Amino acid sequence: MIVTDANGRQIPWSEVSRISDSEMRELMREIVNRLYTFQLRLGEEEFRDYLDRQLTSTRNWDEPKLDWNLAGRKLRKAAGPDAAEHLALRDQGTEPR
Repeated sequence: MIVTDANGRQIPWSEVSRISDSEMRELMREIVNRLYTFQLRLGEEEFRDYLDRQLTSTRNWDEPKLDWNLAGRKLRKAAGPDAAEHLALRDQGTEPR
Protein backbone atom coordinates (compact mmCIF):
# COMPACT_ATOMS: atom_id res chain seq x y z
CA MET A 1 0.00 0.00 0.00
CA ILE A 2 1.24 3.47 -0.89
CA VAL A 3 0.32 6.79 0.77
CA THR A 4 0.53 10.04 -1.16
CA ASP A 5 1.30 13.07 1.02
CA ALA A 6 0.22 16.69 0.46
CA ASN A 7 3.33 17.31 -1.66
CA GLY A 8 2.62 14.36 -3.95
CA ARG A 9 5.35 12.14 -2.51
CA GLN A 10 4.47 8.45 -2.54
CA ILE A 11 5.50 6.70 0.66
CA PRO A 12 5.14 3.00 1.50
CA TRP A 13 2.58 2.41 4.26
CA SER A 14 5.20 0.64 6.38
CA GLU A 15 7.10 3.94 6.61
CA VAL A 16 4.13 6.10 7.64
CA SER A 17 2.37 3.71 9.98
CA ARG A 18 3.36 4.83 13.46
CA ILE A 19 1.71 2.32 15.76
CA SER A 20 2.17 -1.41 15.81
CA ASP A 21 -0.60 -3.95 16.34
CA SER A 22 0.67 -4.69 19.85
CA GLU A 23 0.76 -0.96 20.70
CA MET A 24 -2.78 -0.54 19.37
CA ARG A 25 -3.96 -3.56 21.35
CA GLU A 26 -2.46 -2.07 24.54
CA LEU A 27 -3.98 1.35 23.82
CA MET A 28 -7.43 -0.17 23.30
CA ARG A 29 -7.14 -2.18 26.52
CA GLU A 30 -6.24 0.96 28.45
CA ILE A 31 -9.19 2.87 26.93
CA VAL A 32 -11.65 0.08 27.69
CA ASN A 33 -10.37 -0.30 31.26
CA ARG A 34 -10.60 3.44 31.90
CA LEU A 35 -14.11 3.69 30.48
CA TYR A 36 -15.18 0.69 32.57
CA THR A 37 -13.73 2.23 35.75
CA PHE A 38 -15.20 5.64 34.88
CA GLN A 39 -18.69 4.19 34.59
CA LEU A 40 -18.34 2.30 37.86
CA ARG A 41 -17.30 5.50 39.69
CA LEU A 42 -19.97 7.84 38.30
CA GLY A 43 -22.13 7.32 41.40
CA GLU A 44 -19.41 8.59 43.75
CA GLU A 45 -19.88 12.23 44.78
CA GLU A 46 -16.13 12.68 45.34
CA PHE A 47 -15.42 11.45 41.80
CA ARG A 48 -18.07 13.75 40.27
CA ASP A 49 -16.52 16.72 42.12
CA TYR A 50 -13.11 15.72 40.75
CA LEU A 51 -14.55 15.56 37.22
CA ASP A 52 -16.15 18.98 37.57
CA ARG A 53 -12.77 20.47 38.49
CA GLN A 54 -11.01 18.69 35.61
CA LEU A 55 -13.61 19.63 33.01
CA THR A 56 -12.99 23.36 33.43
CA SER A 57 -9.95 22.90 31.19
CA THR A 58 -12.19 21.66 28.35
CA ARG A 59 -14.24 24.86 28.02
CA ASN A 60 -12.82 25.65 24.57
CA TRP A 61 -13.13 22.15 23.16
CA ASP A 62 -15.68 21.23 20.50
CA GLU A 63 -19.00 19.94 21.78
CA PRO A 64 -19.19 16.13 21.70
CA LYS A 65 -21.28 14.55 18.97
CA LEU A 66 -23.79 11.75 19.36
CA ASP A 67 -22.64 8.56 17.66
CA TRP A 68 -25.97 7.55 16.12
CA ASN A 69 -24.71 4.04 15.32
CA LEU A 70 -23.78 3.45 18.96
CA ALA A 71 -26.84 5.14 20.47
CA GLY A 72 -29.33 2.65 21.85
CA ARG A 73 -33.07 2.64 21.31
CA LYS A 74 -33.75 4.81 24.39
CA LEU A 75 -31.25 7.47 23.36
CA ARG A 76 -32.50 7.53 19.78
CA LYS A 77 -36.08 7.88 20.97
CA ALA A 78 -35.11 10.68 23.37
CA ALA A 79 -33.24 12.48 20.57
CA GLY A 80 -36.34 12.37 18.36
CA PRO A 81 -37.10 10.98 14.91
CA ASP A 82 -35.33 13.79 13.04
CA ALA A 83 -32.20 13.68 15.19
CA ALA A 84 -30.04 11.64 12.80
CA GLU A 85 -30.75 14.04 9.92
CA HIS A 86 -30.31 17.08 12.20
CA LEU A 87 -26.96 15.75 13.48
CA ALA A 88 -25.74 15.02 9.96
CA LEU A 89 -26.59 18.56 8.85
CA ARG A 90 -24.89 20.03 11.92
CA ASP A 91 -21.77 17.98 11.30
CA GLN A 92 -21.65 19.20 7.69
CA GLY A 93 -22.17 22.81 8.80
CA THR A 94 -25.40 23.05 6.77
CA GLU A 95 -27.84 22.94 9.65
CA PRO A 96 -30.81 25.28 9.09
CA ARG A 97 -31.03 28.12 11.63
